[in-house]
Amino acid sequence: MGDIKKILAMGKVFPRQITADMIWTDLCEDVHLHYRNVRIDFSEKEFAGFRAAIHHLGQAVEVVSEENQYKEGDPNFLIQQMYNEPLCPDSKYYPNRVTIELERDNTVHFHYRDIRLHWSIEEFIKISEMFTQAKKEYDGLKEFPYKEATQAWVDIDLIQPYDAGHRALAIDQKHRDGIEYVKKLIQDRKHIRPILVGTNGQRLDGFKRYIAHLELGKKKIECIVDPFGIMGGQNNQNFLADEE
Repeated sequence: MGDIKKILAMGKVFPRQITADMIWTDLCEDVHLHYRNVRIDFSEKEFAGFRAAIHHLGQAVEVVSEENQYKEGDPNFLIQQMYNEPLCPDSKYYPNRVTIELERDNTVHFHYRDIRLHWSIEEFIKISEMFTQAKKEYDGLKEFPYKEATQAWVDIDLIQPYDAGHRALAIDQKHRDGIEYVKKLIQDRKHIRPILVGTNGQRLDGFKRYIAHLELGKKKIECIVDPFGIMGGQNNQNFLADEE
């Protein structure tokens, strides 16, 4: 979960083809912890600290889950458990490394500092294309032009849509029903209430209206810009403007 400004690229990768169901350790030049196709490098001291942290956090998750009746998949549930022993900012091994390697078995290793991702060629090509698309989208980003209270039709790409309660791809059935209803109103040429945004383009209210416009391919959306706004409620079903 994050405070998303814009999704730069999104897609689906192929099912894991490499060590998809494995977890193991190596003792080589350092300690390797493998989890599926991810490897993390540790010194022995770092690995001991990692084990202690995982043990502590595992117990904390069990306690918090039981005491707060946690339901997995709930996007509005957030209780963080911290481990009080600070990490050294840089790992002992490979603190500044970034490397892409073609292996003799025709797979690809992507090394980022002390983390290695092991990809098939198909995965590597797909992810490379996504990075290229993300860079293109990033280069084309524009600043939100409205820095004071106003009402205007705004390029929909300038809106920062997601807040802590609406992660990308986390639309439940209740929201989906509302989105489809708004889409029908728009297609029937009804005048929809503007969404509420802040002066940085962050959507403050109007999630279903925003998604409906986006899914219909609309290039602009009517907004009220509130420099002092806070996140509004999402249960107001009065989508129509006062005047049609």
